[in-house]
Amino acid sequence: MKFNNQVSFPYPVIRENNDDYIREEFNAQSSVQIGQKVTLVKIKYNLTSKEVLKQINKKNVSYVSIIRCRDTFFEQVLSNNDSNIETEISINELRGTVEILSYVFVNKDVRITTDSFNPEYGSNYFDYSVGDVIAQSNPEIFHIDRDFFKPLQSVFQIVLMESLKNGEWEIDFSQDKIQINVSQDILNIETSLRSDPHGKHILLNSLYFSTIMQGVQLLKDTPDFANEYKWAKVFIAKIEYLQIEITNEESYKIASRLLGQPFSKLDNILSED
Repeated sequence: MKFNNQVSFPYPVIRENNDDYIREEFNAQSSVQIGQKVTLVKIKYNLTSKEVLKQINKKNVSYVSIIRCRDTFFEQVLSNNDSNIETEISINELRGTVEILSYVFVNKDVRITTDSFNPEYGSNYFDYSVGDVIAQSNPEIFHIDRDFFKPLQSVFQIVLMESLKNGEWEIDFSQDKIQINVSQDILNIETSLRSDPHGKHILLNSLYFSTIMQGVQLLKDTPDFANEYKWAKVFIAKIEYLQIEITNEESYKIASRLLGQPFSKLDNILSED
């Protein structure tokens, strides 16, 4: 079924910008958490109509959500009588644009009796048939980028800035990739560390850790960044996957969790020495 808020139904439907039901609402709130192997999709349904809720409890009608991915041609239909539902989907199935459409569908012929019907219907009851839509939520659109599955440092780019003195570096967060501008000596050190088996752990605990901590702080101070830059979307995806409460944790603690507690990895280097 394609979403069309202007389509006419021959019966009352609860939906946004429509007065078939007076003072009744239905919406779905979805979240997408991206893991290493699966994407966890959680959906919470919010329905105000007590009469329709009674029929949901009786299983005469159900919440139904359709998860679609245009890029992979994936489609999954979820049917549920609880106000919350979740499902795990292989990361290979959801890439690019993902759309979630949510409805309340009729499972059995049922009569809804309520004073919430628009008086234009001329009655306080209506008989619904199997397959009818009683409520329709606005679609939710998510974009899942391939970068979400890569390490956070995949959204960094190291750039030599000749105007910087030895030991100096600065971070530019104002584009899709975080640009780390460095002096010539830092660039030489970074290049050397990347080619060393243990160098990665040193970078994680120095240049990268500081950059991620600052990026997290920017997201805490300016949440709108998540809508503007790809690096911010990647950060948020990782934060949601790890179920981190960004507003309640300190930035340095969040950075440590995002990098898998990198300080503990230094122990391997010391033990070999």
